[in-house]
Amino acid sequence: MEELRSLPEQVDYFDEGAWYAMVDFVTVYGKEDLRFAFKNGMEIKV
Repeated sequence: MEELRSLPEQVDYFDEGAWYAMVDFVTVYGKEDLRFAFKNGMEIKV
């Protein structure tokens, strides 16, 4: 959480520390089906 709090309100660059602070894991079901699971329980299909 400290990593996220230290970021500006709008981030316009990739921040590796923020990525690891937010994403719990990624599951690959197929070439066109990736699921990003966030530490807050939200999941996004890409």
